[in-house]
Amino acid sequence: MDDGSGLVQVLIIPGSSDCGDVWEPVVAHVTAEGLSCEALDLPGHGSNHAQQPTTIEGYADSVEAYLDLREMNDIVLVGHSMGALIALELAGRSNRRVARIILFGVGHPMAVVPFLLDAAANDLGRALGLMAKWSLQPSEDTEVNQRAEAHAVLARSQPPGVLATALHACNNYAGALEAAKRVTFRTTVVIAEADRMVPPQTAEPIISRLASVKRIVMDGASHSVQDESPEAVAAIIVRAAAEEQSS
Repeated sequence: MDDGSGLVQVLIIPGSSDCGDVWEPVVAHVTAEGLSCEALDLPGHGSNHAQQPTTIEGYADSVEAYLDLREMNDIVLVGHSMGALIALELAGRSNRRVARIILFGVGHPMAVVPFLLDAAANDLGRALGLMAKWSLQPSEDTEVNQRAEAHAVLARSQPPGVLATALHACNNYAGALEAAKRVTFRTTVVIAEADRMVPPQTAEPIISRLASVKRIVMDGASHSVQDESPEAVAAIIVRAAAEEQSS
């Protein structure tokens, strides 16, 4: 799984309304371990001004096109929340460019409560406040709080409608279980024990349908693991990539 330079290639797919910059601390830790790593801006997010898809399948199409354009092979695909659904959908297509997937905060159904969908469409500040409350536990750690605030600033900078469209894509996606049944390689599923956005038990239907799976539980972790524990998240990615490379 390398790009010809000997470096394992890791591609991170962020969650709803998040851009790649949210994952910069994780990317830095992964690259420090000698892997090639980048976090993607999905269409309509961050610096990617392409038309935003309205479905998880549409997002997966965009990631496929990105891999083809860059001629990236044997990729370790990491997905978080909505990004985990996208990675799962893509892996279920037996895409030849993907060698392994690592799923953080995945669940089926990834149902979104109606009042959050309404807030995302009509009161973005309230929606982001609710998501922040459910995604990260109060902390006295200055670095965690700084990362969370930087995350919030990036989320508020997204164009109108991005969050609502992304949340509806998660809420409406019905293909997770069928995709899981079609994944032929080993998958790592990472469960944040204190996740209030995507409850841990919703990962179980997906796990039960994967042919080969490694389950990792992050004790006490919340949904925004990239803000809370970037070093621990990076370590999981590096270990999973090493297992695939040696298999």
